[in-house]
Amino acid sequence: MFVRERVFATATIWGVMTGVIAVISSAGSAIPEHDLLPIISILSFAAVLCTRFVWNAKFDMGASANVVQMQSSGKAKRTEGGRVGRLLDALDVDEIEELRSRLEIEDDTEATTFDELLSQYKG
Repeated sequence: MFVRERVFATATIWGVMTGVIAVISSAGSAIPEHDLLPIISILSFAAVLCTRFVWNAKFDMGASANVVQMQSSGKAKRTEGGRVGRLLDALDVDEIEELRSRLEIEDDTEATTFDELLSQYKG
């Protein structure tokens, strides 16, 4: 949940609470005056709890899920061998064998240099 939504939710919570208190206060003789203070206190406490929840909770919505994914990928880039490891994890068995065969020369003892691999790819 972004700040704009949190501000809107907070305004809604406190607007509803103000409206309810106004209606209860204007009820006049329907509610005795000595009962108004506990009711208003309970409503205020509930509004504070709701506001605290809105501002401190971690929401998992579509947009924020993308933010979390971007943050986790940023962290993954900083980890040891992250990008290569993720690439190898994404390959299936056939693709790994193809990669291995491209990196090996006929005698299986000497690895192909990047320039040789690039020239084979372009040629």
